[in-house]
Amino acid sequence: VCTINTPIQPLHAMGSSSRDETGPRLSYEVGLNSLDATLDVIASSGRVSSLSQGLFRHLRSAIRANTGAKAGRYYFEVQVLERIPEAPALLLAGFSTDRSSLFLGSQLTSVGFDSKGSSCSTMRPAGELGEAKRVGLLLDQEVKDGSVSVFLDGEQVGSTAIPHLCGKALFPTVTFQNVTLAVDFHTPGPERCRAFGSILEEHHARSSVQAAPKEVIIPVALPHSGLYDWSLRWREVQRPDFVEIGDDMMADWSALSCLSSRPDPSRAAGSRDDPHMACLGIEQLRSREVWRGALMDLAKNSRQSLIHSSVRRNLVEAERRSLLKNFPTAKKIAVVLFGKPDEDFRDWVKQRTRSDYEAAKEQLERRRSSAEAAGEEPPVDDLKEPPEADFPSKMEVSDKVLAHELKNFSLPDKAEGFDEIRYEWADEAGAKAGLLQWLREQKARRIVEGLAPGEWFDKKYKDWKDARRVFQNGQRDFSTRSQGDDSLADKVSAIDLSEVKDPHNADGEGTPIYGNFKYEDWVVLSWRYELHLLSHAFPIDAADSDRLGVPEEHMEHYWRIYYHHHFEPRKLGAANLRDALKVLKEPIQLKETSSGSRILVSTCDRESSIDAFVVSVEAYRRDRCRRIEAGDESAALNIPRQSKAPGPEGKATGKGVMKSAPKTTPKAKPPQPS
Repeated sequence: VCTINTPIQPLHAMGSSSRDETGPRLSYEVGLNSLDATLDVIASSGRVSSLSQGLFRHLRSAIRANTGAKAGRYYFEVQVLERIPEAPALLLAGFSTDRSSLFLGSQLTSVGFDSKGSSCSTMRPAGELGEAKRVGLLLDQEVKDGSVSVFLDGEQVGSTAIPHLCGKALFPTVTFQNVTLAVDFHTPGPERCRAFGSILEEHHARSSVQAAPKEVIIPVALPHSGLYDWSLRWREVQRPDFVEIGDDMMADWSALSCLSSRPDPSRAAGSRDDPHMACLGIEQLRSREVWRGALMDLAKNSRQSLIHSSVRRNLVEAERRSLLKNFPTAKKIAVVLFGKPDEDFRDWVKQRTRSDYEAAKEQLERRRSSAEAAGEEPPVDDLKEPPEADFPSKMEVSDKVLAHELKNFSLPDKAEGFDEIRYEWADEAGAKAGLLQWLREQKARRIVEGLAPGEWFDKKYKDWKDARRVFQNGQRDFSTRSQGDDSLADKVSAIDLSEVKDPHNADGEGTPIYGNFKYEDWVVLSWRYELHLLSHAFPIDAADSDRLGVPEEHMEHYWRIYYHHHFEPRKLGAANLRDALKVLKEPIQLKETSSGSRILVSTCDRESSIDAFVVSVEAYRRDRCRRIEAGDESAALNIPRQSKAPGPEGKATGKGVMKSAPKTTPKAKPPQPS
């Protein structure tokens, strides 16, 4: 560390403070407010520094005084005591309003100068410090529009009017990076001004951030229902002593440190819950575990009350439990934000959204004017009118993450470690009903991420493929035996289906019950059984009580996962799944759920045998034959033959088509003795 040993000197050459002004003095000491600071700040007796190793070497720190001035002329100064060598350094000193951003230059609620005397009306990257040892700031609320002047080593080098801040309580604020500072509120300033530490009671305003027992709040809400807005309102309006922690806060901190523009939550790679920080090019930000761990270490050791803003993580019990373990002595509160938000909150969100837009527009105009005055290229106007929605927030949770975590979402319980659970917009029963309904609706329209066929399906599907080859060989043998003998076909049709025990030897004389199957019967058998397998395998593999069947609109997706080819109802002569089920007749149905979606269900038990499916297809064949013989031509199945290129033997190939069996194909069961 490079230490600058020059002590702070009073500005005698600038004149003394106006001693003839009288009035009550404050009953407390003016100083820095360690509770109104970034989490990494270390402040004591007017000295202030911050963590400067690893991740924090790249982040800016900031702190605000415990007292502001709403009138009069007051002065304070800052001195650099030491800086970290070979690291970007920064010192910005100025004033900001209570409850506003600590980072000077980030909003119109602040005004300040850097160590070279330049105004910090916009955010600029850290670089080299100025040569001055002392930076003094004079706030003058007695002149028209108000002004702030900057002094370097006792000499005034700049001044700016503050019409947008005049008359407001302005608090001394310091934003810095990789330096240790001394902040002096007692050094006399220019003539007719007082040191900030001698502020008159009638001119002062006390910070709203005061010491209080540490609390940790975890708001729980559904996506796009106002969690981030509620968190902001809580910190700005209700409890300004709270500090936000979470991924969104780290993304904002990085942007306010001028690492880069804030990662865009609208990109597929990131969201407010999980910003894509790796794109900022900082090694310590490439791994979420690294920077989340560093942030949590700060939060654990801070005296500040905290609010954890995250939609996904706050909805997952395991995440809540893990978070609460870090704060054994703090009061831990869950705030459940389910139901319809109250009108006051919705109005606040709309007003805040509008004011943010107007502030950004005003700041853009200031930047444009500055650029034109300097002969530079004006900034691009990319501002858009805010939408009229209640919560026009950016993407909070990506669809991929949401689909993966749906099964883990739950409401908080005191058994997780909470001292208190508050229900803001609906009672506990209403919140539970709302979550259940929302989960059903979401699961009905979202695919299950990472789903793969399980052990039950793999075994059943292998058994089916083996059995299908046996059936095909059995019919081939029967066809050879029945050539020139029509009585064998009649023999099959005469078998009582209710008495069939073995489909390969249905009558005890070696007659297969599938002996009269045609092309369309094998197609029906394949579709029936494979749909049956899928309808039972999906809820097993999804392992979610709210996912009881394949949604109709996701049939193509899951069919490809289980069978590795496209779902094509046209092979049944059908236009879609519903038409296909009309062709198949049974055992598959589309059942309507409470959310209004339709899911695939089988009327057969999941352990129903393949033999039973063969017998049911024979019953279906016989019924069609009777209807056709009675003159009902609609009973005929119009299943198109496969149009693929002929196989090696000049025969058609494809699903449901009889193929020549390989030499290793198992043979049909021999006739049983009568």
